[in-house]
Amino acid sequence: MKKIRLLILAPQSIHTKKWVKPFAIDPEFEVLVISFDSGNKDILNGLPSKVVKNKFGKFGYFLSVSEFRKIFDEFKPDIIHAHFVSSYGYIASKMNFHPLIVSAWGSDITLAQNNFFRRRLVKNVLNSADYVNFAGEYLRKIAIQIGFNSKRSNDVFQYGVDIKTISKYRKSFDSRDKNIIISPRGFADVYNVKNQILAIKSVKNRRSDLKLIMYGGGDSTIAKNLIDNLKLTDNVEIMGKVDQNILWERIGKSSMVLSVPHRDGTPLSLLESMALGAFPIVSDIPPNREWIEDKKNGLIADDNSPEEIANSMIFAFENPELLGRSFNTNFEMIKLKADYDSNMQRMREIYKSFL
Repeated sequence: MKKIRLLILAPQSIHTKKWVKPFAIDPEFEVLVISFDSGNKDILNGLPSKVVKNKFGKFGYFLSVSEFRKIFDEFKPDIIHAHFVSSYGYIASKMNFHPLIVSAWGSDITLAQNNFFRRRLVKNVLNSADYVNFAGEYLRKIAIQIGFNSKRSNDVFQYGVDIKTISKYRKSFDSRDKNIIISPRGFADVYNVKNQILAIKSVKNRRSDLKLIMYGGGDSTIAKNLIDNLKLTDNVEIMGKVDQNILWERIGKSSMVLSVPHRDGTPLSLLESMALGAFPIVSDIPPNREWIEDKKNGLIADDNSPEEIANSMIFAFENPELLGRSFNTNFEMIKLKADYDSNMQRMREIYKSFL
């Protein structure tokens, strides 16, 4: 039987690997990934991939179409799937090939709102696709405002959470560390590290037994200095980047997770934490509101207010029945809407529908 030739244009990212891996081992598919040479080159190891050198930054997207076309002509795909609208989506649209599937990840849509050039590019790419996959409903709404024709085939879902694997790290509600909060997002400015630590300073006067443990990549020097200056070394611990299984294990036995970035895409680390049973305290931004209803299955706080973040922590500690109710509710929500196996099967059916 002839295999379905699937050409994927996407960045060298763990997100790309999640999208590609099921099809790379599927006997019905032959997959090839094309990426620029920026990113973590080890991530796509083991996957059939080719790299295009980019010496011109963002202008490289426009100057590299011919390089991508050479690989396209050699591979002769049955389907093209481009991830990230404003870069790989643009290149894929210049192949003049159908069926073309495009996935919008987040900033490729949001950053186009107030930039005429980006807005026009994104609109044209989206309307040239045969199917568009949006990571969140808020992205679809912005895309329609930009000029995307919503009558074109489209849907909303991310690749999701590996429920089968992650469930092994989910401890019972009664056995969890009640005074531990996990911050899994890292130390970039967008993740609002300063206000998280200032919130702990405020909480310390009322709940001295509370402890925030911070995980993720990035330079944690500023965070460490702030912790020292505020004398919070007993209340905040920086762990940095760790193996994914270690992080899941820690979240799976903690009472709460703190995710208060100033902006975000579909918050996969939040979805994982919900599946693991940690009660979510999140910033008041559209992606989070798609998953969290305040005082129902989590708490929503103003990310610019350390005091409001602190009050949310205290409220959660003082209302264990709220944490108990959300423990199973959140797991069932993720299993229903964001299960990795189900969503990859959904993508498989979308691919095959075009053939």
